[in-house]
This record gives sequence, structure tokens and C-alpha cells, in this order.
Amino acid sequence: MRKNAWLKAALDYVPDWLSFQLERYRQPGCSVAIAQGPHIVAEFAFGAADLETGESLTPRHRFRVASHSKSFTASGVMLLREQGKIGLDDPIGRYVSGLHKGLAGARIGELLSHGAGVVRDGADSGQFSDRRPFLSRAELLAELSRKMLCGTTRARPA
Repeated sequence: MRKNAWLKAALDYVPDWLSFQLERYRQPGCSVAIAQGPHIVAEFAFGAADLETGESLTPRHRFRVASHSKSFTASGVMLLREQGKIGLDDPIGRYVSGLHKGLAGARIGELLSHGAGVVRDGADSGQFSDRRPFLSRAELLAELSRKMLCGTTRARPA
């Protein structure tokens, strides 16, 4: 079997599988890019970008990443842990300066497991409902330096 022959077979199957999933779960559209190493080997888009106008979705349309970023972030953190660059019991303040002291002491593992008591959206969740743009890096760091917003009180072992 020639090198990467499996990749062509898999890529040939993806459009049929995604079309079936859209129909099965009654989703309006889906856009996918598949990379192998640093190269994009396929891009697909199915369905509608706008249900009112019927505009077709293309690979150039963009979606908000939303909660999917949690998986990417956790994967990156675990790669850094495997490389010995960070520990899950390390306080986040060791790596990010200027945080409010309540947040700076939260351990990386607590943040990954959503057990640090930090409110997800901060003081204004408008970016998630399209009421305002996402915070810039400077705005986010400024917000994280202010009083920590907690949904729960963190309990630390003695």
C-alpha cells in the first residue's frame, strides 16, 4: 500500500459522513479543515451560512470557537506538562503576571477542571451574545487584575 493511501480514502469519505450528520442532527451547516502536519489537506463546507437568504456556507466563513477552545487549551497545557514545563499544581500566577491575588493562586489543574471558582464570562458576557466584541489582550489582562469574580469559594486542602 502506498504511503498515505489511507488519507485519500478517509478524505473521500468525509463529505458523505458530514452530509449525513448534518441531515441526521438537523444542523444548518458545517465547515471543516483537515491538516496533516503544517499543511491543510482538505477543506469542506456544507449547508447554509444564512438560513434567511439561503447563502451557501464556504470554507471562508468563520465560526466562533466558543467552548471548543477549552479542549484545545487543555491539550496544549497537557503537552507542556508532558514536556516538564508546567505542573498541574502550579499556581497560574507563576506564568501570568498582574492577576488578582485570588486568581493568581488558582492551580492550573483547578482552572482546567473548572474548579477554581472563576466565573466563565467575567463581568460582562456580551461577547458571547454578540452585544460587543471580544476583549483585547490588554482588556482581558486588566479585567483579570481586578477583583476575582467567583461562582464558588475555592476550598484548598490543608
